Amino acid sequence: HVHLEEGVVLAEIRPVLNVGKSKVFRNADPTGLSGGEQATAAAVAVFGDEYQYRIDWIKDRKWMIDMARLADAKICAIRDEKGKTLAAGTTATAVWVQGRELYWISCGDSRMYLFHDEASTQVSTDLNYSYLLEQKRRDGAISQEQYQQEIRRGASLISFLGQGKLTLMDRNLDALKLYPGDVILLCTDGLYHTLDENWMRETLRRSGSMEQAARTFAWAVEKYGPGHQDNYTGLLIKVLRTDGLE
Repeated sequence: HVHLEEGVVLAEIRPVLNVGKSKVFRNADPTGLSGGEQATAAAVAVFGDEYQYRIDWIKDRKWMIDMARLADAKICAIRDEKGKTLAAGTTATAVWVQGRELYWISCGDSRMYLFHDEASTQVSTDLNYSYLLEQKRRDGAISQEQYQQEIRRGASLISFLGQGKLTLMDRNLDALKLYPGDVILLCTDGLYHTLDENWMRETLRRSGSMEQAARTFAWAVEKYGPGHQDNYTGLLIKVLRTDGLE
């Protein structure tokens, strides 16, 4: 088994499901569109409820792709009391721990970080307009001048749950091996736009527990966040030990 310590970074707790040797964690952030909170709740429910329903016959990581597409369709179909679509959406990042192997999937610009030994890595890719522009510039499809003109809109999302017919997702093809002491952070842009990655790494190193680190993260966002601070949510997961595993 992989023994994990969980700590919630901020006020909104995302339930952690634990079934046998398998765990699933997820983090979501409304895009700011009408009905964003409903979209977030729907995404969390899909990953949670469907995981519990499917646990006996899940064979590989592809179930996460199915869940993302199902959440996208359900959110896209949300309607108000008058029967009109809400045009709601949410970004999301989820991880599935199977034994000591971790699989992840991300839609939008919510992030996954891995803190291993003294290093930290942003594992997921921000699926926004900047990502698309970088690809076009690298491929020679746009000039540097065009890039500079368009990058001002770089934060615009090109992937989120609720856009309908979701196709763009970021995920790992090979399992991410977990080691004692590793910490995984799932967070929304409201957190990583305020807290420096190096500061987060040092805070995790000095904290006695994930609960303490979570409280420090929340304190720092509230103290140093801008006047127009975005909502922010995150989840910390720490690997305590990996008994009996290579």
